[in-house]
Order: sequence, then structure tokens, then C-alpha cells
Amino acid sequence: MFGRYDAAVVLTPSRPAVLVADDEPQLLPLMRRVLTRAGYEVITAPDGAQALEVIGARADEIGIAVLDAAIAPEGSGRIVAAITARGASPALVFTSGDALSDALSELLLQHAGVFLRKPFAPSDLLRAVRDSTDSLEAQTG
Repeated sequence: MFGRYDAAVVLTPSRPAVLVADDEPQLLPLMRRVLTRAGYEVITAPDGAQALEVIGARADEIGIAVLDAAIAPEGSGRIVAAITARGASPALVFTSGDALSDALSELLLQHAGVFLRKPFAPSDLLRAVRDSTDSLEAQTG
């Protein structure tokens, strides 16, 4: 008995932090807003150099990386390499208005990642993030 009122506590699993790196200034805040409203902690980087800085400081917190496939100047491949070099294995989503190169397509396959073609709707972004985490969990078992 807890007195007059019984309290129900609902526990939800915590969501991993999402690194969003995109050099399109109008798209970055939109992606942040969509993911934040869905309950994710979002870390943004407006270019590849800042993404690498974030990774250097917070790689262990990043569970999902949403990367513009052609982000300047480093490119998404170098960003993924920096994350994995620190022992992290985030779920990956590459975004682009163009087809992915063979090398980036192979990188997505290796990491059970998802490709999201620009332009995309907010619901597509959320689905891609969810699909990437599901694929990574299935791959790592």
C-alpha cells in the first residue's frame, strides 16, 4: 500500500546519441529537431572537420551516425573510420541526393547501414535511423 495514490513508473530504454553531420545549413537543424522530438540526444556537425572533433571527444556516446555521404572536406568514409578506430560500432545512415559510390555502398554493407536519398520526409529519417539500429542489432546478435 502506498497510501491514497499508487504510482506507476514506466521505464523506456534510453536511446543512443545520434551524430548528424551534414553541410547543408537548412537541413541540419531540421534533422536535429526531428530526432530530438523522437527522444534522441543529437550532436550536430556542419562539416567533416567538426564531425571528427566530436568523435574525438564523444565517440563512446555515439550509437548512431547520420552522415551526408559527400560531406566536405573529409568525406563520410573517413568519419566512419575515425569512429570505428575508437572501438565504436554505431548504426549508420548515409544521406545523399546522388547514388553512393561503390566504396561507400560497401562500407554501408559492412556496417549494416541504411542509405537515405535526399530530399526526404521527417518520417523517412526516423525510419532510416530505426532500420539502421535494427540491422546493426541483427548483425551483432
